[in-house]
Amino acid sequence: MFDVVAQLEKKAQGGQKDNKLKMLETASNVFALDKGAFNLTVNKNLLDDRAELHDNNETANIIKSCAEIVDAFGRDDKILASVNDLLQALTPTNDTHPTVKRKALNEKTAVMRFAKEFSSISHLQQLIYVVSAGNLSQTKQYFDAFINLVNKYEHKIDKLIIIDSAYLNRYYSNRYSNKEQKSEWYSIHEAYFSKLKVEYEFCKWDSIVGGNETNEMFLSYQDMKRKVLLDYEGSQEKAPDAKFVDIVERLAHAAYVENIAPTPEASRKYLIEECAAALTFSGAVTYPRDFNPAIRYMVEKHNKGLILLTHKLKSK
Repeated sequence: MFDVVAQLEKKAQGGQKDNKLKMLETASNVFALDKGAFNLTVNKNLLDDRAELHDNNETANIIKSCAEIVDAFGRDDKILASVNDLLQALTPTNDTHPTVKRKALNEKTAVMRFAKEFSSISHLQQLIYVVSAGNLSQTKQYFDAFINLVNKYEHKIDKLIIIDSAYLNRYYSNRYSNKEQKSEWYSIHEAYFSKLKVEYEFCKWDSIVGGNETNEMFLSYQDMKRKVLLDYEGSQEKAPDAKFVDIVERLAHAAYVENIAPTPEASRKYLIEECAAALTFSGAVTYPRDFNPAIRYMVEKHNKGLILLTHKLKSK
């Protein structure tokens, strides 16, 4: 990893000492205090997404630097506060701000690409696209760009399965309203599906985790949940998987500290359900940011045939 503190200090020294640069300089000093690397991806990915929304390369690069810092230097409250203050200064909510403008995306400018691992895949019976509430890179023009990407590789992909995971948000009731837990994503984006050149199927998260004994998908999920819980809690015959427990605890604590989850326990339940559901998938799962470490660990341990495939906006 590049030396992000040096990068930030260089940026601060390279311009006039306005408020933003002073804040940047202060932030770089705070970041240097704590280098306990937790290697969490939650904030890093959110910040990476935020960086994608800016035409101003300097602003985008600073946000990306913050993402690297959050990823590498741990969860210290001073660090989080400094990152937040810096981002507030650099990314005002007013979209008409002269130095920070959101990209006006359309079919010509929004071009998606799969991660390089996709080139080694010759054929997929199914590609699973998981939709998360509040993820801007899965809405409207971004989703249209994703459809164009799937169409580009229609010779490789037999079927696209879209799963709306809004039901997961019931664990984060402090952050998502009842309406957001009952997503309207499909009705908003239904018109885009007419462009698809491959077969597709749409389903909701609760059809996986909230079914009944006659639903094969639900029965598979129940089996996988028992497996995940055994790794997390252990039993009389088997000790918990220490590495998995560590990953879940760190992610749960981070989600609570960042006010994403109302309690660490709510985040643990979220993560365990998410991991169990992922273990029921086959083929490949694609998402516009990296998969969290808990999912990656469980898939590597119990479902090595599943391909975790990221996609993102292609740089201009």
